[in-house]
Amino acid sequence: MKETIYYTSSLKWFNYKGGSYSSKQEALKHHLDYVKKSKDFVIGLGDSERIIERSYLADKRVNSRIGFSFVFAIPNDLNTMEDVIKFMEQVRDIIAETFNMNKDDLYLGFHDSIGVSGIKNKHLHISGVNLTKDSKSLRVNQNDLVELHKKLQQLLKNQGYTIRKEEEKTQHIGVKL
Repeated sequence: MKETIYYTSSLKWFNYKGGSYSSKQEALKHHLDYVKKSKDFVIGLGDSERIIERSYLADKRVNSRIGFSFVFAIPNDLNTMEDVIKFMEQVRDIIAETFNMNKDDLYLGFHDSIGVSGIKNKHLHISGVNLTKDSKSLRVNQNDLVELHKKLQQLLKNQGYTIRKEEEKTQHIGVKL
């Protein structure tokens, strides 16, 4: 049986401009550019320009959440680009279904890096617009996050993986590998 780790970072919300950004959209755009311009970036799934454009619909108040992002570790033995893209599409479908979103409102960037110990650290940077299918603000609560975790873990199990835990942390995303 194949083994993999299971890791998702915390959900980060884009709800204030902060720092040197002139708008929340600029902060979100900077994040998406970082994902695409990092040295270990391989491929993206989705349209980052659409994410920025649609985020204006979510910007209704001073403290509006216009988007979110998180990191998800994927199995290191996904070796062909076809396997990676298929896995990315499945993850995007799961998130869209769980949060009642249009899958086109999600952008996934695949990174293939090496951790501190020299172990591969394949992962996705996932960003989305804070809108449901009917263009209302997402209401992501603890139950939604628990459901998302269950579905992502089930995806791994359905593909023949057992989930293991290790001690070492990697340099890039701080996951336990």
